[in-house]
Order: sequence, then structure tokens, then C-alpha cells
Amino acid sequence: MADKAIQPVSSAPRPTFGIALMGGGSWGAFTAGALEVLLPVLESVGDIKVISGTSAGAVNATIATSGLNDKGAHEAVRRLKDVWDDVKGHGSWVNHLIAPRNMDFMLPADDRWPNIPRSYLTMVNALQAFNPGFSSGVTQLLSKLVKQHVPNWDSVQHGRVTCAVNTVQEHILTKARQHMVLTGKDMTPDGVAASAALKVMGPHRIWDNPRLSSPKYVYLDGAYEQNPAMDPIFEANPTDIFVIILNDHNAPESTLHGHSPNDKIYGREIHTDLAQLTLNDSNLTRIHAIEIEMSDGAINGWHLNDTSKMNASPEFIDALYKEGKKAARKWLLENRNMLGQDSTYRPQSHAIEELVAHGMHF
Repeated sequence: MADKAIQPVSSAPRPTFGIALMGGGSWGAFTAGALEVLLPVLESVGDIKVISGTSAGAVNATIATSGLNDKGAHEAVRRLKDVWDDVKGHGSWVNHLIAPRNMDFMLPADDRWPNIPRSYLTMVNALQAFNPGFSSGVTQLLSKLVKQHVPNWDSVQHGRVTCAVNTVQEHILTKARQHMVLTGKDMTPDGVAASAALKVMGPHRIWDNPRLSSPKYVYLDGAYEQNPAMDPIFEANPTDIFVIILNDHNAPESTLHGHSPNDKIYGREIHTDLAQLTLNDSNLTRIHAIEIEMSDGAINGWHLNDTSKMNASPEFIDALYKEGKKAARKWLLENRNMLGQDSTYRPQSHAIEELVAHGMHF
């Protein structure tokens, strides 16, 4: 029997969709799983106008957009699967080097697999501090990965579905920063990798874009300023906005291990932004969200912290991908009839409290 959650339906007038994808390292596999279920449905009931992404969300956005513009949703799904299969191939060594499961009994609970031991991250941070030019090679690998899986780069830059990613430009001397959204001709493999360039990974430059290739600048993860990149979604003015959220709204804000307070990774704030959109009476855009459910060991009994976002081992990626598919099916079964009709996102209490504290009235 066909899955009722993913059967195509007709709808008139056809809604238009903007999809925003959060960053979260290997947790991006959850996003890819959710998109596998979501994209064919959205394509059948409306028109996808824009996909934006930050960090791992930038990789997913780029791959999904290329597939949609070349051959449609099913090609987008195939390419996303291939990319994350490649990630698993590169990440298989994680089990043996930085997250050896057979050593878990010797580690504090927060360091146990699939989390990464803090001692390893401390070593990487020390190496970065000792040699500011140190690069882990991760961003170069991401640039190569997206280039390999996008056979027609013009489809990303100029296709029917717009793709946009964000990054932070930093002057190497003054350290002055500028938040940037890359789209159109500025969408390049190095630009996508720039959206995922955490400071602890070392410096990253955008060599394949003459406009941005000045040696005066390095580029940092877009999540230092906005996660996910919402500005290009608003500019497209879709009738419905989807956000795939990769953070536990019950958890307090935290800075990724090894980062200074000035290099905070934004995440939980997306709930405040969505609450403001949903509760604003003048807003006519419908807001929808699919969220990772990871608190209290909901994924395979694991108690995940932010360090697990660096774990690309196959077992972990497969589990996250499966959870993404499960979450998207659940959302569709409960909310599909609301597409193009009304918002389904319900603001979190902490977001409402923050808005009230800043003087917003409902």
C-alpha cells in the first residue's frame, strides 16, 4: 500500500514555497532525510521558488536545487542520497580515530559516542591557536563534494528554483565582519563551503569567484550571523515558508566547544524569528517547521550534544537520515491539508517570552 503521507494531491491555486535549511554539521543528514519525503509532495502541490541554507544546510540546498532544476524532485532526492553516502565514506574513520566506541567506558557521559570527546576538540583548538593558518581540509572537501555532485552548475546559479547560502566575510587584519548572502553568479563550490567554515577548521577563501577572492579576506560559517539564511526566503515572497530546524529548543544557548563567546553559533533564535512571523497579524505568509527531536535520548537512546555534529560515522548519519524521513512523514500526515491554507508552526514559549521582554504585544 502506498504511503498516504507522500501521495500527490491537487490544489488550486497552487501555493509557492520557500525552504530554509539550518546548519548543524552531520545533523544535516536529518535535513536530507526530511527533504526526501518533503520535496516530491511540495513539487506536486505547488511551486518551490527558493531554497536557502547555512553550513550543512547550504550543501543540502545546493544539491537539492540542482536536482530540482535539472530533472525534478526525485533527482534532487537521488543526489542528496549520493552526497550523504560520500560523507559516510569520508567519515568512517571517525569510529577509529576520534570517537572509538570501545573506549566509551573510560569517558564521561557527555563524551560518549556519538558525541566527540572534548579532549580531541581541545587538541584541535590548541593546534589552531598555535598555527592560525592550520586548516583541517574540511571546507576544501566540501567544495570538492558539491562540485562533484552538481553536473550542471548553471542550474544552481540561474535555474527556476533559486538557491542562496550565507557566509561571513572577515578582514584578515582588522577582523571586521560582513554578513553575505551568495546567490546567482556568486553561488560557487567554494562559496558553499564558506558557509560551513567554522573558525576551528582554519581559514577558508573563495578562490573560484573573482569578486570574492581577495587575499584580504577569509570566510566563516554563516551561522555566526544567521542560521538559517532567511533574507532570501523573504525576498522571494512565497505563500508558504518551510524551515527544517536542527536544534533542541529545550536546551539553553551554548557556544560550540572551542569557540569564544564572540563566535556564537546561532540556532535557538530561529524560534524567536518564526514566532514573530507567526504572531504578526499583518503577515500573510504561512509558516511550517520540521524539527529534529533529539532531547531525552529520542534518537536511538542517544543523548546528543553539539560535538556530535562533527561525527560523520556511517551509523550515525544513517540514523539521522532515517529520523528526518520519519519526522517529515509525521508532519505531512498531520498537516498536509494546511499547505497553502494556514500556518502550522506553533511558537515556543521561550520565544514568546523573549518577544514580550522586548516590548512586542499580541
